[in-house]
Amino acid sequence: MSRIASGVVVLPLVCSSLFASSLAAQTIAVRAEENFRAEPNGAVLAVLNPGASLPLLQRRDRWVEGALEGWVWARSLQVTTRGGFDLVVAVEGGENLRAEPSGAVHARLIQGTLLEELERRPGWIRVRRRGWLWEASAADTGRPPSEGGAPAPASVLGVTRWGGRRRTPTSR
Repeated sequence: MSRIASGVVVLPLVCSSLFASSLAAQTIAVRAEENFRAEPNGAVLAVLNPGASLPLLQRRDRWVEGALEGWVWARSLQVTTRGGFDLVVAVEGGENLRAEPSGAVHARLIQGTLLEELERRPGWIRVRRRGWLWEASAADTGRPPSEGGAPAPASVLGVTRWGGRRRTPTSR
């Protein structure tokens, strides 16, 4: 292959790699209570509290993809192998996703949401799920995500205790 031809192949790969790394270095903060979805305008996985912070993974049309991570009470989850996930939220009404065990609530997971297991502590499991939210509901913080892609500490998030409301509009 000639030098010009090989350069034509390598340049797009380098550019896409640089774009992906610049997105990975950004976080988004939720401006108001917002649905976190399996895909743009898809099934609701969780309801995010205002101030929740997520690493930005990609943008598509008017949607942003982030990785939601936190701690869930172990008794609320069941083991599964569906869709390549390890766990499913098994309790009616869903369960809180917390910044740390017994810590501040930054989202409410919907019953049936599939999750990836990251770590266990007595009574608690740290989980992760990729998902989408409406771009207008998120602010780009310009900050790199905290270690491990976890949300910022609760003191930074300014989250409040979950009030039990669930927002599930048919669009957005």
